[in-house]
Amino acid sequence: MVTEQGVTELMAGLETAETVGQVTPELLTGGDWQDVEFADYNVEADAERFEGGNVHILRQTAERVKDVLVGMGFQEMEGPHVDADFWINDCLFMPQDHPARTHWDRFALEEPTHIDELPEQLVADVERAHREGVGADGEGYHSPWDEDFARALALRGHTTSLSTRYLSGEEIGEIEPPARYFSVEKVYRNDTLDPTHLLEFFQIEGWVMAEDLSVRDLMGTFEEFYAQFGIEDIQFKPHYNPYTEPSFELFGTHPTTGELVEIGNSGIFREEMLEPLGVECDVMAWGLALERLLMLMYGFEDIRDIHGTLCDLELLRNTEVTY
Repeated sequence: MVTEQGVTELMAGLETAETVGQVTPELLTGGDWQDVEFADYNVEADAERFEGGNVHILRQTAERVKDVLVGMGFQEMEGPHVDADFWINDCLFMPQDHPARTHWDRFALEEPTHIDELPEQLVADVERAHREGVGADGEGYHSPWDEDFARALALRGHTTSLSTRYLSGEEIGEIEPPARYFSVEKVYRNDTLDPTHLLEFFQIEGWVMAEDLSVRDLMGTFEEFYAQFGIEDIQFKPHYNPYTEPSFELFGTHPTTGELVEIGNSGIFREEMLEPLGVECDVMAWGLALERLLMLMYGFEDIRDIHGTLCDLELLRNTEVTY
């Protein structure tokens, strides 16, 4: 090991030449560049890589979805991520003993636990629909209905809570038909993480209020919407929802695997849901998964590749944005 004194003696006989690393305007105008020694540059050396920021492909697609829906005549809804179970589920004619309303599927709040204010008459109308049904043939659920449970706060499991707020007139006042509204916002579910499920994801919520709507109108809306993203092989499957009848799920074909991927749920809102809200005409509605739209657009096989702990930053940097 060379000591400090050894280094001093080794350097004693060396002459140091001052080099210039940058050409400046002063060197050029004064002519001094002719007399100085410039530092050598290795043009083949690896340079430091700088990554500029860009918008996440999920956010880019969300904005594109908004543009498409606005172009189809829709207006955007906004609302709270934390809401009362009343708006999230009770207004949807979903029974309070439904499995999706247990702690296994929802994220309840520890503090505060309950909402302070709810529309008194609307609460009474919704409770009556649950207990007795609506119309001459209404049956209801013949099961307990607890207002305290309805006031409980939770992270919304779907953005249909926005639809109930708007349809009831509590959010922006009474809405006259025809009307079209949508939202593209996050929802939260206590699911098991797997290639097609996340604890939080973006839902494309939408509904149309008009006279004499049919399933054909609903299917045609989906075909028009998904065609904007190059997806033209949508399939439909009959389904059951407490709040829509008829109801059906939507499926698209994965571009790589060829398998059918569930991309949404939809239907015509039931009378038991609309009557308490004061709506007297048809409303067709849906909830679509934004992340699964990306699976069909880009060929992702695992939804966690889009965002989350498994997300590869290089993939996001190199994925071409589709417009």
